[in-house]
Amino acid sequence: MRFLLDECMPIYIRTLLRERGHEVFDPREVGMRGADDEPLLEIAARERRIIVTRDMDFNLILLQRLRPAGVILVRYPETLSPRTVTHLFEAFMNTGGLERALGNIVVLTPGRARFRPF
Repeated sequence: MRFLLDECMPIYIRTLLRERGHEVFDPREVGMRGADDEPLLEIAARERRIIVTRDMDFNLILLQRLRPAGVILVRYPETLSPRTVTHLFEAFMNTGGLERALGNIVVLTPGRARFRPF
């Protein structure tokens, strides 16, 4: 599967996804740190990537128009460490959550994942 990992997410998730054989586009690696939503959404839509973000301000109008493969919105308290967030994401992966994310907006919180179709 192909992912676009928003820069607000721990880099440990990038490592985890790659270790599991997934392709990950990370704007931090290609000089796009701080990029606006539109170019990132264009990449995700064009390359059929699932966006992994914690950004509640992701441009929803563009999201509906450009239609990436899916969105995983990871919501967690600021007090959680990046490693703990990665374990949360890994548990989601281990239950088949990535496959179910295709065509959906997923809100992932500690202990729960809610799936909503685009």
